[in-house]
Amino acid sequence: MALALSDFSALCGFLPAFQISEYLCAVPEFASLIPTDVVQHFQSVARSSDESKPKAALKQLFSSYARVDNDKASEQLKRLVERYRAGKETDDERIVKGLVLRLYEMYPDDSGVFCAFILNYFELKSGHAFCVAPGEPHAYISGGEKPLESQSPPSNVLTDIIECMATSDNTIPIAFTPPEDRDTSTFLASVQYNPTPGKTLIQPTMFTRGSTHTTGSLLYNPSIDELAVMQVIVAKGETESHRKLKGPSIIVVVEGEGMVVWAEGAKRLGVRKGQVVFVATGVELKFSAFESGFKFYRAFVEVV
Repeated sequence: MALALSDFSALCGFLPAFQISEYLCAVPEFASLIPTDVVQHFQSVARSSDESKPKAALKQLFSSYARVDNDKASEQLKRLVERYRAGKETDDERIVKGLVLRLYEMYPDDSGVFCAFILNYFELKSGHAFCVAPGEPHAYISGGEKPLESQSPPSNVLTDIIECMATSDNTIPIAFTPPEDRDTSTFLASVQYNPTPGKTLIQPTMFTRGSTHTTGSLLYNPSIDELAVMQVIVAKGETESHRKLKGPSIIVVVEGEGMVVWAEGAKRLGVRKGQVVFVATGVELKFSAFESGFKFYRAFVEVV
């Protein structure tokens, strides 16, 4: 799960097959990377009502794209960028032109730029969150450098997000990273082909009564059992209490400073921005803010 701390953008999950097919028609530089027979077959089944056919064709298409020669991809990418900079894009390309040029500026000559025609692009505001499913290719665009990966599921904490993961063997890069660091075979063996029109955001709920996006404790609880995250904001001079959780948790302080109190007030710990606290199972907590107030995220899993 990725939870935005500021404006944030990402690529995640495959576009609907019909939309990829439209890009193959509109963007010759993209289509030229893939064998003609593979492109033709994909286009012939892209709108099929039998979901298994577009999925199988997408697997073949993406596998061909992932194995494309780096020099060939670089040459076609330069042609594409020159055409876009000259204002010669078609109507179907206008919606993605800005993204392509942005990715090219960040990762010149990287074949991953063509993922703009394959994966969903979306933008998040502070407080928005979404889940990356196992085997779902994704790349975080704004803030930090994160390669295109197959989620197994992995984790990092970047400047723009809090990311929480289940147990993982880490990530498998295939783009937006040096060619020698890529593991194409492993990536293709683990990726899942489930085209969807965008992502559904996780709607937070109140963990403590009266909580909002600016005060109290909001719970981001995705539809999986392995993890959940709370956003906690304690205003200057205020306190916030959390019941005992049926599992361990980790607190990451992102703003300000305050006090964590437990054991019915017998134990306390001062915390500030940048510090991390581990909380054992079954501990009732009380948080109080100092002069500036403070904000933190608490990741946990409850064992039933």
